[in-house]
Amino acid sequence: MTLPGKGKPTHLMWGWLRPDMAVLFSAAMWGTMWIPARAMSNGGMDSGLAAALSTLVALAALLPHVLRNRSALVFSRQVWWISFLLGFGVAMYWEAMVRGNVARVVLLFYLMPVWTVILARLINGEAATPRRLLGVVLGLGGMLVVFSANGSIPLPRTLADYMGLASGVAWALAFVLCARPGMEKATLSQLFGSLLILAPSVWLLTLLPGSLESMGAVEGQASLVATLVWLVVFGLVWMLPGMFMTLFGADHLQPGQVAIFLMAEVVIALISSAILLDEPLGPREVAGAVLILSASLVEFAGKRAK
Repeated sequence: MTLPGKGKPTHLMWGWLRPDMAVLFSAAMWGTMWIPARAMSNGGMDSGLAAALSTLVALAALLPHVLRNRSALVFSRQVWWISFLLGFGVAMYWEAMVRGNVARVVLLFYLMPVWTVILARLINGEAATPRRLLGVVLGLGGMLVVFSANGSIPLPRTLADYMGLASGVAWALAFVLCARPGMEKATLSQLFGSLLILAPSVWLLTLLPGSLESMGAVEGQASLVATLVWLVVFGLVWMLPGMFMTLFGADHLQPGQVAIFLMAEVVIALISSAILLDEPLGPREVAGAVLILSASLVEFAGKRAK
């Protein structure tokens, strides 16, 4: 099937951007998000406020494109639901990572492929294929290997744990709604709406009891300048491309495919932290990373075969 008048396959949207590669690129953004987050936190700025301001930077950069294409914007009830689920989901994930145990939060969030399979069946009537189930098993098995150092499964215990779990459910539901039959492919509208919701949400969640951070004084002008630079870089290099690539993939792939491709974030986070922070990357981490990458390769190979 080709695009009218273009002669290019529909999976080669915009001539060069493939939805599956877009999601893998977004996984790289989410997997290295800790770099600007840590830099801003070290600069003395509350992480929730920093994320909110970075989102405003992303919105400001996107606004001219939105105004030029305002006639193509679609703000139906479903688009707003998707925007809310993604925007508030990112906010919950960010705050959970700040206040909770990172290993438990990551594992609880990446139960997402399980929720996508269940919700896609219930809402869209999408059958769970053997290839999809194999990808889910490989991905979850890989994360269990990576995060099983203490010998126990990290079940929800704290508010941060439940926020991590809820954010994964929210993203799964958003991906299922994106793939709903008859749903408009409104990536720009969903991106703009998600950022509008994310900006206040990520700051308001820091006001909940139990937050590990409060608004702190920035130490020195040099620290302030560096923090502001990271704030802008995070909005333009991480937030805006990451959100766009995720939504673009969700608008053109099946929900289970998106969830499984996003699991590559765990591998990227492990490798980047090992290189930049000298964190351990032993046999257990390598074995888990291979299983997680295998899950993505199973889905990628299946899509290519079709």
